[in-house]
Amino acid sequence: MKLDISYKQIWNLAYPIVLSTSAQTLVNIIDTIFLGRVGEIELGAAAIGGIFYFIQIFICLGLGVGLQVLVARRTGEGEYHEIGKIFNHGIKLLLIVASLLWINMKISSGFIFHLFLKSELVAEAALEYLSYLSFGIIFVAINVLFRSLYNGTGQTAVIAWSTLVTAVVNILLDYGLIFGNWGMPKMGITGAGLATYVAEIAASVFLVLYSIVKKDHVRYNLYKFKAHSKDLIRKIFRLSYPAIIFYLFAFGGWFVFFVIIEQLGERALAISNIIKSLSMMVTIFGVGFAFASNTLVSNVIGQGKIELVPLLIKRIATLSFLLTIVGCIIIFLFPRQIVSIYTRDISLINDSLGALKVMLFGVVLFSVSTVLFNSLTGAGDTRSAMLVEAVSVFLSISSAFVMVHYMNVPIEVVWFAEVIYWVFIGLLAYNGLRKGKWKQIKL
Repeated sequence: MKLDISYKQIWNLAYPIVLSTSAQTLVNIIDTIFLGRVGEIELGAAAIGGIFYFIQIFICLGLGVGLQVLVARRTGEGEYHEIGKIFNHGIKLLLIVASLLWINMKISSGFIFHLFLKSELVAEAALEYLSYLSFGIIFVAINVLFRSLYNGTGQTAVIAWSTLVTAVVNILLDYGLIFGNWGMPKMGITGAGLATYVAEIAASVFLVLYSIVKKDHVRYNLYKFKAHSKDLIRKIFRLSYPAIIFYLFAFGGWFVFFVIIEQLGERALAISNIIKSLSMMVTIFGVGFAFASNTLVSNVIGQGKIELVPLLIKRIATLSFLLTIVGCIIIFLFPRQIVSIYTRDISLINDSLGALKVMLFGVVLFSVSTVLFNSLTGAGDTRSAMLVEAVSVFLSISSAFVMVHYMNVPIEVVWFAEVIYWVFIGLLAYNGLRKGKWKQIKL
């Protein structure tokens, strides 16, 4: 499928991803709201445990980025017969990697939580959260594979539907398993992890059935496990390993950031989980346009229209900024009402408002910076993207560490580390695009 760079095409590609992200964000919001009713310890533990889990699954997503870039490039070139080969090799890679990551979680999580967390209660609750959730990584790997296929071919509507399935199943099971409703066992934070695990299974079943019903397994020659191509394996890893390192830096940075914040106490950790959840809500358009830029840039280059890439990026960034700023304004005008969705504790609401305003400022920067960064990745220059991420995470985490351990500043000031992160992501990614090294990269 050859895509163009019109605003309509950009929106048509982005809005299903926005819907998909909305469903995922809704899952996070519902989890946070429910656990906010359980207690501050559970609220903070879900943040720590969730980010540790995301570090693992985003290694799978890193492989998915390489697969998606290849699928998008072959789609732009009209070589549809190559897409199934990419997909089938991806199945083997992702399932092997996911199995190794599951083993890693089981072995390392207890040691890491008890070593770095100040509160033993938070550490134990985070382990309870992961007890069932960790099994979900196998099905996350399957879902990543299908998202790479459908995002790369421009068929993003199915991604929205699959994530809606995830959201609905997760919400219903959260309500039942966390509080013991509908005759289900009352499991607290453990139930939240189990609900997400089952929801990922539901999404995998939906995607496999969809590919069969819509005859995509015939169109792209999926599920044909012939002799593997060493050259293709190397190409996937060459494209993916910088993205994998990028996600390790990104979510490893989030994990370290929350560990640093945990040193300020359980209240600061609970505040940060609320702020993180709200940031996910207000960034849904930016995330959608970021994924759209990844696919569109790769597709346009595949068509041999490199000269259109700067205009394409400008249009995507404009749409991302305009729609993101609307959400920021709404939250800025009604901060108490929105934070009160997460907790009835008046003091917790009041203590969250300062960090909320800092987060909104960072989100405005994010709306443009994330498009620039994903455009660099979509262009195939994943090595430069890796360096951009590494430098930005280092500066952000270093500033947070200094603020907490040497300056003793309040939580809202610590959240300026996120602003620093997006400033450097934007500046460095823009510099990488301007230099034009990506123009010489062949995939």
